[in-house]
Amino acid sequence: MIKDEVFRSRSDISAWADKHFSSTAGISIESGCFMTPHYLLNLIRWDMCSSRGKTELSAKDMKVLGVKLADALAFFALQSTKPEFMLTKEACPSHKQVCSKTIRDGASIKFIPSFADFGSSSDSGMLHHRFKESLRQVKEAQKLYIVDRLENLANRVVQDIAIQLLDDSARFVVGMLEFMEDLYQSCNDSFGATTEAWELVCHYLEELFTKQMKPSLKFVVSGLQEPRRAGVGVIHAAFSLNVKSENYFSSV
Repeated sequence: MIKDEVFRSRSDISAWADKHFSSTAGISIESGCFMTPHYLLNLIRWDMCSSRGKTELSAKDMKVLGVKLADALAFFALQSTKPEFMLTKEACPSHKQVCSKTIRDGASIKFIPSFADFGSSSDSGMLHHRFKESLRQVKEAQKLYIVDRLENLANRVVQDIAIQLLDDSARFVVGMLEFMEDLYQSCNDSFGATTEAWELVCHYLEELFTKQMKPSLKFVVSGLQEPRRAGVGVIHAAFSLNVKSENYFSSV
């Protein structure tokens, strides 16, 4: 259930998308407006690195297909089980890494190689704080994008749903960051091994994305060569992930 609307199958979501983004009226599905934790975390990483997101398609390809960059980025974010900050081997620019090279080289998440680099939300020089600062900026920009793209639709419910997905994805990110800090502190207090405690945090984070959230990604079944089918898939995955993310960190 999303905003009091019940979706039981892909056919329900397809019918909903056709109703609000009529193909006969030439209205494209605005899949870039339907936020997921994966897409939001990618946007945050790009903001932290002062870089633009890239896709497998060139600007010319997207123009031929009639697909906007935001739609392509939202689609490709769901082609990977884990968000980019967990996959990249590159450090965050302008962050002076605290841990040793040995720890950095062996870290499972090289973007955040240690708790000394992650820190707490109150440490302005640490990555935890920078994640939250970027989240604030990205969320504001994305809300403006949603309003710009959806405000002219006849039914306001589409914009309301898109904003709910954005709010819920942002709440998920905040909860994830707080979970990482709390779990590390708990583990470190228990057995006092900083490296092992952080490895355990990273392990649980990987389990969350690769086991708990991964099943929702199966709904993105077609490529961008079929933009409408791909758009329905992004919305389907976004709705499914929203239900799952509501079960995690919902108290944050």
